[in-house]
Amino acid sequence: MSGTVFYKNHPSTCIVVEGGDSFQFLQSQFSNNLKGTGPGLVTYGLWLDRRGKVAADSFVFCQDSNRFIIHSYFCSPSSIIEKLEENIIADDVTLTDQSGLFTSFSCWGLEDTEWLAALGLNEPNPEAFNEREGSIIWVSRRSRSKSLDFLVPEESISELEGKVDEYLAQTGGHWASENELHTERIVSGIPWIPIEIGPNEFPQEGSLESDSVSFTKGCYLGQEVMARIFSRGAVKRGLYRVFSENWRDKLDMPCRLFLGGIDVGELRSMIPSEGGYLGHALLRISAVDSKVSLSLGPGDNSVVKVVDRIGLIE
Repeated sequence: MSGTVFYKNHPSTCIVVEGGDSFQFLQSQFSNNLKGTGPGLVTYGLWLDRRGKVAADSFVFCQDSNRFIIHSYFCSPSSIIEKLEENIIADDVTLTDQSGLFTSFSCWGLEDTEWLAALGLNEPNPEAFNEREGSIIWVSRRSRSKSLDFLVPEESISELEGKVDEYLAQTGGHWASENELHTERIVSGIPWIPIEIGPNEFPQEGSLESDSVSFTKGCYLGQEVMARIFSRGAVKRGLYRVFSENWRDKLDMPCRLFLGGIDVGELRSMIPSEGGYLGHALLRISAVDSKVSLSLGPGDNSVVKVVDRIGLIE
């Protein structure tokens, strides 16, 4: 199917961070450099542990110098709150889970954004978000195509859905299934955090360092490890896009992958797609090349073909 695609997710992780120390505290925990305390700024990044491993990811929105919103596609609010609360000592910071009050919408394959005017919204700049009556719109990370995200309070959902339905009817678009969401993500080379890259992986293993890790700002949790990896210039594993024509749907993830009887890594996801199945696998870089075929073990007939490494997709 072609045309614009919309996806709806409820409840959607939404954490409000308030207090006089909010900016300094978040800056000390977040892997990326927050753009500042000016209202309307949005930054994507990671929440690392002391080993530099990926605990969660999120966007951070600045509504004013003492109020921020954290939103994550797949990480639970409890996992982020628990991690942050571990490091609140004498900081003037409060964390409030408001996830049940919001629904998120994502759209990709956009042909135009004129219909946003009917909602009183304008297309945002890449490092900013627009806000109207509690609804937030910003540039999405769901796809490599033109895409937008919306975080919408419950009282505004029916209005947005009505406008979306009108737009989809005019353009031949549709509402996406979860499989379509993940297919677009995999085709675009975007890791699923914390499933494909998570608590046992470095950001560099998912090629996340270029736009989610700062190597210039001051200290933050995991910063020393990031600097060490940057100076050495390499990690041993990478996330690869893979394809299979004969996958077994019921197999639990993750599962080991072998090349000629040698264990080379793990398959982290596999999604039904056109012509077969698409997924991401975390593999030893030195052991595999693009286009090689892997198996689940000696004598297994399920062939997983390596397509390319995430971050190196043309």
